Amino acid sequence: MKLIKKLLAFTMAAMTCTMCMNFQNQKSLTVSAVYIGTKEQQYHEYLSYYHYIADLPGTSDVVYISDCDESATEIKIPAEIHGVPVTIIGDNAFKDCSNLKSIIIPDSVIRIGENAFSGCNSLENITIPGKVSYIADYAFSDCSNLTSIIIKNSGCEFYDSACTICNGLDENYEGYFNGTIYGYKNSTSEAYAEKYGYNFKLIDDNSDAAEPTEPLTTEPIVTTKPVETTTVTTTEEPVVTTTQPITPSDPMGYHLSVRDCSFIASMLAKNKADQLPETADFNKDGKINVRDAAAIANYLASKNK
Repeated sequence: MKLIKKLLAFTMAAMTCTMCMNFQNQKSLTVSAVYIGTKEQQYHEYLSYYHYIADLPGTSDVVYISDCDESATEIKIPAEIHGVPVTIIGDNAFKDCSNLKSIIIPDSVIRIGENAFSGCNSLENITIPGKVSYIADYAFSDCSNLTSIIIKNSGCEFYDSACTICNGLDENYEGYFNGTIYGYKNSTSEAYAEKYGYNFKLIDDNSDAAEPTEPLTTEPIVTTKPVETTTVTTTEEPVVTTTQPITPSDPMGYHLSVRDCSFIASMLAKNKADQLPETADFNKDGKINVRDAAAIANYLASKNK
């Protein structure tokens, strides 16, 4: 199970880095680099993370938050660790941290993983920064005391389930949320709230919504363990660059989105590449691998320019 989780983290980090690249002057898609992971590291006394090292010019290292000590009550996630941006809050990273009352998410984060804050029963309010583009399934499920969640990206995608944000399950085993979702007019957060009957208010009218406050300590957070880097050897062929724009296909069978990247990464992590449809070979190289997830991310990033 740990191996699967690390492989999924590996592929998601590669995909996320690709989305962060600048494609302003690029007319065709470039299949992105393979990333080399490090051992899980400790940050301060509460957070654990992985540092993914880009192995090609033009790509960037990223940090993936992987775990948190369940005794933590206040957390400020750093925007960078050793100069490397924190871009992903990983699957299960803060799951069942029932003592967590306050958390600050930095503007560098672009994805919140499955079950990331599930079971955080002491958490009452949280602000999702404007660069977060995807909130995965059960990310804020079973947060029994959550009363407000502020979504600052009007185009943020939500996994389509009432349990993505919920206080718990009703008698019909469906997710319910008694709090309020704050967002912008005509935003995806408004559409999500409307679909599941959740209370929604505009951010401009959020005088009654409490944003998380900074943790009381002003002391810098330092790494308590030395950084140990382990190089992962890959036998994959050299990176392929296309000379023609790739025609968008849709592995999951609906509007092409970041969920297609997650779907491919998840199937690869489960060694089920043979069950993926032919459309998952997004870069048309005859193989289905992490480069296809990266190519989709490239395409999506270029369309957002």
